[in-house]
Amino acid sequence: MEWISVQKNAHQVIDRELADNVISSEGLTLLREGMILRTRHIPMLKRNGITTVPVGEYAAVIDQLDQKFHQDYPSFAKAYKKQFTMLKEVFNRVQNHEPPELDQLVDGFTELLDEAMDSVNLFELLQQMQGHNDYTYRHSIHVALLGALVAKIVKLPEEMIIDIGRAGLLHDIGKLRVSNAIIDKPEKLTENEFAMIQEHCELGYELLNNYTDVNQTILDGTLSHHERLDGSGYPFGLKGEEIPVSAAVLGVVDVFDAISSDRAYQKKSSPLTALSVIIEEIYKGKLDIKYGLPFVNYMLDAYTASDVILSDGRLAKIVRIEIDSVENPLIQTKEGVYPLKELQGVEIMDIADRHAKAVIENH
Repeated sequence: MEWISVQKNAHQVIDRELADNVISSEGLTLLREGMILRTRHIPMLKRNGITTVPVGEYAAVIDQLDQKFHQDYPSFAKAYKKQFTMLKEVFNRVQNHEPPELDQLVDGFTELLDEAMDSVNLFELLQQMQGHNDYTYRHSIHVALLGALVAKIVKLPEEMIIDIGRAGLLHDIGKLRVSNAIIDKPEKLTENEFAMIQEHCELGYELLNNYTDVNQTILDGTLSHHERLDGSGYPFGLKGEEIPVSAAVLGVVDVFDAISSDRAYQKKSSPLTALSVIIEEIYKGKLDIKYGLPFVNYMLDAYTASDVILSDGRLAKIVRIEIDSVENPLIQTKEGVYPLKELQGVEIMDIADRHAKAVIENH
């Protein structure tokens, strides 16, 4: 349970479950334990003088999806739900050591990809899914979409674009053969536990290699997405051109989504922080510049003019981002326009969706 100020940080309670009843000063129950807090609840809480509320987990991914996407992107929301449901069914079958039905899953990805490519804004919104519940499914879908995006940006053949997306969808399937106690461990992994995590690449390859509808591009992405150009990756320490294209692409977007998503053991960082890590890894010779740099440039363009939430609770707009100073963009607040670092100790926490923006602007 976490207590959050409704007066200063109301945007942080949106889509979270109440951990206890909220009682007014007159003894009336305003909201009951277990309810999911929405934007519409905030004015009522403030009118009744409620200063803080106890919250627990975030709402389920599908619930958040409805709140964030359904009004503006109903077709995408429908396709995402369909893909999420199919992915969960496939992964559950794998966990139960039953043969997964992969054909419908990989075929359904094309529908989701077509809807996703219609709008740059969707790739901003994907990073706003909160909480670590269902992380494996959400991460798989996001890596699939972002991987296909990179493949499209660098003008790979259409068939390759779709196959890289499908590879992203299945790239972590081997983790289902690793103990949940390790996958969901909130503390730092031991050396032995990390070695077991690393086995997921080979476990996934072995699992998928039994199916005729899984081609080499998907197998390569599953097996080698943690390989690095300098040979520091795993499972085989491949170098340079030894790393297949699908694995090199997924290596970039896997890092981006992992850093900018909540996980059991780590709170998410802002998308700009994730992009700065990718740039650093390119400079170190670990991630492939052919795929990493076009992705970074595309996302910087996407985030320019976006509304963002600052760590002091204020709303700002990104005016300009330079690739050599990604975490110090030029921002605009009510007070003026200036580089972010001029606000001592203030950082960008996240991209602001319309719900968070409405709450902050009405504060």
